[in-house]
Amino acid sequence: MLKRLLNMFLLILSMLSVIVILVSPSLLFSNGDLRMVRRSFSKQKVSPKRLFINSWRTIKMLYIDSSMNHQDWNKWKKRYLKKIETDDDVVVAVNTMLASLNDKNSEFFNTTKFQLQSNIMQDTDESSNILSSLFPSVPSTTVYVTTIAGIVSKVQVIEDSKGYKEPKLNDEIVKIDGYPLLGLEMNAARKLIEGKNITQRLEIIRNNKHLTVTALRGSMAVNKIDSKMLPNDVLLIHIHSLLSPSSPSSLLELLNNSEIKGVIIDLRGNVGGLFPNAISIADIFIEKGTIATIKYRNKSKIEIKALVPCEIDNIENKPIVILVDQRTASACEILAGALKYNNRAILVGGTTYGKNSVQQIVPMHNNMGMNVTIAHYLLGLNQDIDINMKGIEPDYKVDITYKDILNRNDKQLNKAIKVINEEIKKRNINKD
Repeated sequence: MLKRLLNMFLLILSMLSVIVILVSPSLLFSNGDLRMVRRSFSKQKVSPKRLFINSWRTIKMLYIDSSMNHQDWNKWKKRYLKKIETDDDVVVAVNTMLASLNDKNSEFFNTTKFQLQSNIMQDTDESSNILSSLFPSVPSTTVYVTTIAGIVSKVQVIEDSKGYKEPKLNDEIVKIDGYPLLGLEMNAARKLIEGKNITQRLEIIRNNKHLTVTALRGSMAVNKIDSKMLPNDVLLIHIHSLLSPSSPSSLLELLNNSEIKGVIIDLRGNVGGLFPNAISIADIFIEKGTIATIKYRNKSKIEIKALVPCEIDNIENKPIVILVDQRTASACEILAGALKYNNRAILVGGTTYGKNSVQQIVPMHNNMGMNVTIAHYLLGLNQDIDINMKGIEPDYKVDITYKDILNRNDKQLNKAIKVINEEIKKRNINKD
């Protein structure tokens, strides 16, 4: 009797969690208190059979296609329920069910993968550096990672720490624990640079000499958004991640400069981030218009319009160029597409990834969870541009090779600079 009551309580708790997800999916990406509730929910232990049934039911309730890819969803319950004996059986069974939906973005995670996914989603500017929280009086070393198409071409110390001797200002870091940084994707490089291990061995170039020094792992930090001013007062902004809740406010700080004549935003190699961040950043630049239209499973649509007047004087009149490539995906595609189709930005580079779906991270019991596609989005003034599998074509297609990256020959950025300067010149002529 007690066991039946416990199972009933867990079932009700599971259903309440699903209801919360249905009512307010965006909160699950941005609300710290709700994230805590979700983590607490996932830590509850249930039997493998209960885990399977809860997962089966959650997918049925949340998945965007209520026809479940034109199949009888009950058949999976009949096929697997009596065969489930372990949590590993659940992982195999649920992923087989999800595969039948023909949706590569929906996936069930075992404990290890779900923890990794959770760590990535919790990756914020405020929490990326463990030493900053342990020793707030000892600032960490800040390194500037120069990327070309999302690939690291140089890592240099731009602000040294008063509490640690190594590395020093202007040092170029070429290897960490024997791993070369040159040629790595940005996310892989950040995993080497930041962390919680005790020490790491750095190979650096200082005054044209190669040296090996040691530093505490976690004593170096990489900004998620950084910038530098180019000639002709053009601001180049690299957005390496849209996961941090502070991304929009960080961008506003960079834009708060009356000398700026044009803006280049580099989204190359950025595979996505938080949907609300893409909307908020697009709203900074778009004075009025539709940012995106979201389609849910009941065929209802939510049109997301630009609402907030720009807080930066005259930024709505500045030309914008966005750098994109085949790894510009998800939230970054929404940002790039919203600005392009509202005639607010010119795109340079390669065709974007082509992902029009919105996933919900759903915590399940036993420290497991899954991604479930809950919506699709459309772009354009008439809200009818579907980029799925096609991507967004840039206004100026510029190819770049791995050899170009290693030789620090950024042909795409060079083209973007040329385009932005032409746009600045046009505006100056029109003013006169």
